[in-house]
Amino acid sequence: MESFRRRDMNVEREISIFLDRYFYTKAAKEFQRINDLETQLKGIDCTASFPKLGLEKIVIDEKAATHYINKNLPTFAFEINFLDKKGNEHIGWLLDSQKKTNYYLLIWVKAKKKWEVKCSDILQLECMLIERDKIITTIKEKGIEIKKMVEQTGSIRKEKHQSIKMPTNDDKLYFYYTYHLAEKPINLIIRKELLKEISLFHILVTPQKISLAK
Repeated sequence: MESFRRRDMNVEREISIFLDRYFYTKAAKEFQRINDLETQLKGIDCTASFPKLGLEKIVIDEKAATHYINKNLPTFAFEINFLDKKGNEHIGWLLDSQKKTNYYLLIWVKAKKKWEVKCSDILQLECMLIERDKIITTIKEKGIEIKKMVEQTGSIRKEKHQSIKMPTNDDKLYFYYTYHLAEKPINLIIRKELLKEISLFHILVTPQKISLAK
């Protein structure tokens, strides 16, 4: 499991290099990449301004679907909680009030290969910028109480169901329990079409250009 974590960190670092080179330098102002680990653990990968969107020095946490490179994944996973090495439960990054994140940059990756990906291997990043509070608000608007959602994760772990529908008629949201991973995370899965509705932009970034996603 340690090798998977190390692999994820390496791929995320290469993705950040790609973004710095082909996205932020072209599309953002006052951009600053954060390299301090302690600051990154607070949910701050970088800060940037997007004047055309009226956004000044926002705090961005970059989240990439590194386990699904080239899979054309129609969803994104938002961590609700996970277990540490001693089996103690911890709140996930979506609901962690200690995180300083204002916005998430959600990233789907296309590359020349799926393992040990370098910046030069990346063909395209599909990106959505979404305000963190907007995600929480959307969840509530779908009739899901945050407190009950967290409480429900306990029964999910006991029953070991991988996929559980939410107590709502909207099939664009559901829980997913990845019990084969060391951290045994429980994620809220949200479909792309719903994420697109609440995103500030939905773009494709390649070494050649930045374009709007269809």
